Amino acid sequence: HLTVTSLSAYGEDADRMEASATFSSHELKIQQGSLVGVAGGRISFSGSYMHAPADWQNGSVSVRIDGGDLPVKDFKFIPAAAPDLTGRVSTRVQFAADVVNSSVRPVRIDGHTAVRHLSSGGTELGSVDANISTKSQNLSFALQGDLRDSRFHGSAEVKLTQEAPVSGELSFDRISLGRSEE
Repeated sequence: HLTVTSLSAYGEDADRMEASATFSSHELKIQQGSLVGVAGGRISFSGSYMHAPADWQNGSVSVRIDGGDLPVKDFKFIPAAAPDLTGRVSTRVQFAADVVNSSVRPVRIDGHTAVRHLSSGGTELGSVDANISTKSQNLSFALQGDLRDSRFHGSAEVKLTQEAPVSGELSFDRISLGRSEE
């Protein structure tokens, strides 16, 4: 069992990280991992790295991350960009990749992120859902939501190849530009 306190990475802080890890000649496995205190909540994680004995440069990695009901305002980058923005974020992501000569090559990314009860300065803004999924060599993104009574949806697709061509679209059903009276 591993416990680390007072962590900081990519501008975000966590009070504590805990995980159970097992090692063998060909596998590193992390179970029951959690980050406590990041963005005012808790993020759970697990994963593994499988490789040939004595060869850490080639193998396969898989990771699962779950975070529920995290306050938007507690992410450190939010107050600088939108100081009055509030809401709740939930996310679930599964990631798998091949590691070839220490280079990570994604083979599967699947997940869902939901932002609920977005508001700014006491004005209700709405909600946003984002999905990501992998089918064969295609990574698909889907975005939809309702912000200030304006429905929108979008999608994009990226090929998981070296060329990585991208295509996408974003559509609004209607746009409400109503002004609030003070």
